[in-house]
Parts: sequence; C-alpha cells; structure tokens
Amino acid sequence: MNQTTTIALLGGGGKTGTYLVNELLSRGYSLKLLLRKPENFTLQSTAIQICQGDALDYEDICRLVTGCQAVVSTLGQRPGEPLVASQATTHLLKAMQDQQIMRYILVAGLNLDTPTDKKGAQTRMATDWMKSTFPAIHEDRQRAYSILQQSRINWTR
Repeated sequence: MNQTTTIALLGGGGKTGTYLVNELLSRGYSLKLLLRKPENFTLQSTAIQICQGDALDYEDICRLVTGCQAVVSTLGQRPGEPLVASQATTHLLKAMQDQQIMRYILVAGLNLDTPTDKKGAQTRMATDWMKSTFPAIHEDRQRAYSILQQSRINWTR
C-alpha cells in the first residue's frame, strides 16, 4: 500500500483501534472510521473521515468501504450486545466484493484456533480460558475465521 491509500477501519474507537489510528496517521494514510458514537472519539485529523454507523448494519459497512483501497478491523465484542464478528465479516466481504476491494487485515485476539497455530503453553492456556469463559464469543470468532477462509479476499490475521 502506498501513502495515498485510504483505509477503512472498524473498531477505531477502541483501545487497539486508537493505537492503530495513530500509527496509520503517522505513516501518512487517510482513514475512514466506522463509529457508533463519534462524539466519544476525540482524535482530530484532516486525514480522518468519520462514518457514523454500526458494523452489524450492511448499509453502514457499504458507506464505510466506499472509496477505500483496504479494510482493517480491530472490532471487538461489545459487552451484553449481539455477537458481531461473523455478521460484520459477512457484511464486509460482500461490500468489499461489490467495491472490488481485495485487501483485508483482521487484528484478532489470541482465542482463534487456526491450522497454522504455534501457540506456546501460556498462550494455549489463555485460549482455553477464553473458550471456557466466553464460549459464544469464541464460536462467533471461529465462524468469522471460517468465512474468511472460504472467501477470495486477500486477508491477513
């Protein structure tokens, strides 16, 4: 990606997302952020375009990715709200296909299980804890991973 790239970012208002926004801005990228509550987002930059919306809404995802060359997600599960990972992934992939965007980067937690895992004992223990403590969230993230594996999008985890 070159410095004229506009990146659509989901989860940009969270802890990981805020770090990533700052890093991408420091490298000269333009960003489009999907935020449910833009009034809570305090970072100001002419390189940031805010799209108010929800990752569970397909039309909001479409507005977000329009005009972008890549998509990055740091989307996390919202406490006490509907599962988001697999539905947002489905929406993203369809919108990306419609817009002919072929690059997707997923910043995921360590609770994903993949065929190429090389988790050490402590990481495996943390993953097992996540599975037993938050089974629905784990299953939803695994579903999102399966959806990505079956897609034609060039994606990175």
